[in-house]
Amino acid sequence: MKKLLFQELKQNVTKRLIIFLVLLNLFPYLLFFVQKDSYAFIDELDTFSFIFDGIMVVFFIFFVVFIYLGEFSSLLNHKFIVYQRTRTSLKNILLTCMFSNMIITFIVFFVLVLHVFLFFFYIQPVLGIIQFFPEIHYLTTLQELLEFNIQRYTFTQLLEYNPMIFGIVFSFWVGLMASSYATIGFFTVLLFKNKLIGMSIPILFYIIGAFVFNLFDILEPFGMANAVFPFSSSQYPIHTILLNFVFYTIINLTLYVYTFKIKLHKLDDAI
Repeated sequence: MKKLLFQELKQNVTKRLIIFLVLLNLFPYLLFFVQKDSYAFIDELDTFSFIFDGIMVVFFIFFVVFIYLGEFSSLLNHKFIVYQRTRTSLKNILLTCMFSNMIITFIVFFVLVLHVFLFFFYIQPVLGIIQFFPEIHYLTTLQELLEFNIQRYTFTQLLEYNPMIFGIVFSFWVGLMASSYATIGFFTVLLFKNKLIGMSIPILFYIIGAFVFNLFDILEPFGMANAVFPFSSSQYPIHTILLNFVFYTIINLTLYVYTFKIKLHKLDDAI
């Protein structure tokens, strides 16, 4: 199983994926520097949150689906699993694909968010590219700015301890949520005969869910977009937002049981 997983991960690091990842990692900077002159930023957190509180929120789910599921869907349509069955069981093949999807998606988004964080919190201040205006919020000292930021968004509570802790934890969180959505997409692609519909399910779930949850103030922290990038709402305790991950875990466990305990024999004939 481990050997098969390693082979699957290696096979998925294609030229197309590498090109996509390069463009994906450049996208936040391009987005920022095109728009930065139209905004006044108060500090590093302001620039970092700006990246993940706009168009990136919308594109997030499309990037999640594209990274692995597009190729996986294509392979299913070409009956590639038929050729894999000579080496191992269908269950092992599908589990390998599932874990490969989870790992690749997690790493991509963890690294993406972390290097954006490192740039805006540590590299940009040295380069002095951006001029900050903390006086907009009547913040005149570093201590006042820190106290303001600690209470600003969910996860910024961690700035009280160290900015790096905030950066790593938040990057891990985005990677975790991306992996959760990718796993939902994996199961829907597998279960729906029409692979395009299967790929659309997590996208519709994210977009429609974000809209519906934002209609009710009490549900705001649990909205699909707010749960991943909580920079457009008030601060909530971190354990509150963790309920979203529990919710997605329950969905994925349900899909796992249905796929591997109930549906597997039918998939064996269909794939």
